[in-house]
Amino acid sequence: MAPVNNNYEHPPKFKVTIVGSGIWGSVASKLIALTHEVKMWVFEEILPCGEKLTDAINRTNENVKYLLGIKLGHNVVAGPDLENFLIIRAHHLSLC
Repeated sequence: MAPVNNNYEHPPKFKVTIVGSGIWGSVASKLIALTHEVKMWVFEEILPCGEKLTDAINRTNENVKYLLGIKLGHNVVAGPDLENFLIIRAHHLSLC
């Protein structure tokens, strides 16, 4: 993976894509987001309240369906467009 910056005082940050937003994908996103930027691919669903799951994750910063009450990290962005996520990222980590 290519580093995002060349700041030698801090470890390099990577841009990581997580494929999947269930419990495993959400936990992996949370842990990786401690030190890196994360895009989490979400199979788009409509929640009972009528909101899209991706919108709810990005608004609340938690996976309200699979990991309720646990903040994912400010640098986790959820989205339903897998092709876009993988084209943007030169390298990706795939988790289901």
